[in-house]
Amino acid sequence: MSVSSHSIERRVELHQTDLGGLMHHPNYFIWMEEAEYDLFERIDEPVIGPIGPDLRGSGWPRAKVSMSFLRPLFYRDRPHHPRNPPHPCGRH
Repeated sequence: MSVSSHSIERRVELHQTDLGGLMHHPNYFIWMEEAEYDLFERIDEPVIGPIGPDLRGSGWPRAKVSMSFLRPLFYRDRPHHPRNPPHPCGRH
């Protein structure tokens, strides 16, 4: 199955923030992996298990990852992809 784009909706929860309500940076990587796993499920690609003869079943091993932070997220924010409408509270 071919997929040209994929997104998930998330809300910043209190346990993901520091005392100022700012989302702590490791959580962005967790969200990235949740989106990857959601995509694998959508295309019926097994995330774990031995690689089969058709090269399915292993997920995609990651050798390196980086991220550019465009703006902070705060407690209860619901971020949107840049092509989507702006945040409803007007903060972003």
